[in-house]
Amino acid sequence: MLFYKDIPNHFSFDDVYDKVVREANSPATFVEIGTWFGASAAYMAGRIKESGKNIRFYAIDNFTAEGSSPLLQAEVAKIGGNFFALFCENLSKCGIAEYVTPLVGDSTEMASHFNDNSVDFAYIDACHEYRKVRLDIMAWIPKVKTGGIIAGHDYNADHGGVIKAVDEVFGKGCVQIMRSSWLVKKSPEMQ
Repeated sequence: MLFYKDIPNHFSFDDVYDKVVREANSPATFVEIGTWFGASAAYMAGRIKESGKNIRFYAIDNFTAEGSSPLLQAEVAKIGGNFFALFCENLSKCGIAEYVTPLVGDSTEMASHFNDNSVDFAYIDACHEYRKVRLDIMAWIPKVKTGGIIAGHDYNADHGGVIKAVDEVFGKGCVQIMRSSWLVKKSPEMQ
């Protein structure tokens, strides 16, 4: 059986995923926005399975690397330009495919598939350019329940666009940092 660490990845937010699964009430809805080849999704699905909690988990990606760095686009080009089948195969080999619902599409546009105040946890790890990060945050804030968590990856000096977008939308005082992830608990004032 494949283990999540065997999947090519940039996954470094297991601490965040452990926290939200541990603190989740049942039932809950979690969304991973940007999932790459599935290592982080496999990790989350494994934690959900182990918890025994009723957590619906969606993994969203365009599965083409469109909007990603040229390096990531080159990786995807080597495997035919689309990695959805590989993502599904990886989850299946990890034995947790039934715990993940993949959704294919643009990270911002896919927010429209969820009702406002219906998501307990949204983790943004799609395009890291300032404009797109800001669009993703603004699209997903209304979908997260008051008291829920909106978070994301790469809040670090290598990804200035992420830092700028997060700080502009939330203000530095509202952002919790866990390693290189940012987390914000949604307050009633947030739209």
